[in-house]
Amino acid sequence: MNSLVILDLSFNDFDGGIPISFKHLCNLRSLDLTSVRLSQEVNEVLKILSECVSDGLELLSLSECELSGYLTDDLGRFRNFSFLDLSSNLISGPIPRSLKHFCNLKTLNLQNLKLNQGINEGLEILSGYDALESLYLYDSQLSAYLTDRLGHFRNLVTLDLDDNLISGPIPLSLGEMKSLRILKLSL
Repeated sequence: MNSLVILDLSFNDFDGGIPISFKHLCNLRSLDLTSVRLSQEVNEVLKILSECVSDGLELLSLSECELSGYLTDDLGRFRNFSFLDLSSNLISGPIPRSLKHFCNLKTLNLQNLKLNQGINEGLEILSGYDALESLYLYDSQLSAYLTDRLGHFRNLVTLDLDDNLISGPIPLSLGEMKSLRILKLSL
């Protein structure tokens, strides 16, 4: 199995933690475990994967895996992500600053988490992504007014900020987002 490049175990009835043997999948580029009941701390999973996989992994989907805990800067070890989905888990805490180093990231899905931070702080961390095309932060307990920081996302096609605690006027910088096709901002 060491030569595996793509591993898709999504929507299976597996449960229990991610096997420690996953740390030997050094050629893995895509790992989809969507809806597999891992019932682990998110950082345990990331630690196992970071042993060998972190340099090459481009797609990681851990949506609906019953993961818990806080996101830490250890996530920054995975610098080649183009797609990261951690949505609909029991993960809480702010977006880690190490995400700032994901220069190839095109899709980030952190919806339905308990991020518990100001929207502008979260957007500041993510604003350096020139490649980012889709950002899903639906129901992530983000709060405060939107600022002109939103205009930094010039290549964003989809932005979903639905069902958060965002208030105030819509920033003028929204008009600078020339690639934007889908915007969800309802409360």
